[in-house]
Amino acid sequence: MTTAEKYLDFMVCVLQADGIIHEKEVEEFTRMLQQVGLKPELKKKYRRVLKGTWLDAERVIRRVAKNANPQFLNWLVRDGYLMADADGKVTPPEIEIINELLIKAGVSTHRRQSIHDWGKQAVKHARAGAKLFSKSR
Repeated sequence: MTTAEKYLDFMVCVLQADGIIHEKEVEEFTRMLQQVGLKPELKKKYRRVLKGTWLDAERVIRRVAKNANPQFLNWLVRDGYLMADADGKVTPPEIEIINELLIKAGVSTHRRQSIHDWGKQAVKHARAGAKLFSKSR
């Protein structure tokens, strides 16, 4: 499994965490897909996912956390929070998916709280950036 697949599978787990796939989440995930060069069979997989094929979050998290380096975890947490916020609200099930990743990656309880605080700040910065750039056009 490639790093891109691990990344996208984790984003799907966040997207599916609250049991509802919102249109804004689909738009955000589609944007992510466009930035990654995927083979046709993977594009097909993610199209199925967006139509309601659910991934096994526990299995995905276990796979993604195994041997994940700090930089990759950084991207997963930041982008996981941004994916969670795509519909305008980060929900407890979405936070729990991110927390499970951190637990499986061996991050201590104290560091996990700081990381969650950082993830929430990333959402605030992204919202502020969206406002700034929407006004510049």
